[in-house]
Amino acid sequence: MKALGIDIGNLTTKVVILDDEKIIYRSIETSADDSDSSANEAIGRALKDIQIDASDVYVVATGAGRKFVSASQAQKATTTCLARGIYYFFPSVRTAMDMGGETGTVIKIHKQGRLSDWANHDKCAAGTGVFLQQVSKIMQISLKEMSDLSLQAKRRADISGTCAVFAESEIVSHIHRMPPTPREEIIAGVYFSMVNRAMS
Repeated sequence: MKALGIDIGNLTTKVVILDDEKIIYRSIETSADDSDSSANEAIGRALKDIQIDASDVYVVATGAGRKFVSASQAQKATTTCLARGIYYFFPSVRTAMDMGGETGTVIKIHKQGRLSDWANHDKCAAGTGVFLQQVSKIMQISLKEMSDLSLQAKRRADISGTCAVFAESEIVSHIHRMPPTPREEIIAGVYFSMVNRAMS
């Protein structure tokens, strides 16, 4: 029997189908407000794409909305799934950081691929994906363009606010200065501030 893993995150819903430990399907799409609807649509699309019946897959749910996935036969903690997924692709990695939509998580991975320890940061959105999306809107460029621009920065702007609202205010003030702070320096400062929060 094939295994279908579905991760219902705050921002995106991810589906992976495994057949004998080999990935035969994967998809990422924006999560809807209703976790079960997001899950059912994503699972239905996946099964249709690879032309298999729902009775031929064992469904495991994870992520923030895992408890609301009616189609799942099992639920697993996000940290456990992160450890297994990272070990699948990078078996030598022992520490990993997941910058999610609304939280940041650091995990330690045992040499056999099991989760050995973890720590969560969910006190403020300024270190997460939601914050990056807001910055993208303020700067009026895509997330991909933000990444590319940050690599061009010769220095970084000071973005010290630990709260997303205060950090956004700092970004706006950099944009409206005379002369304005270059976009690449603002973005480099945003990434640096996120790293600082994660490291703490």
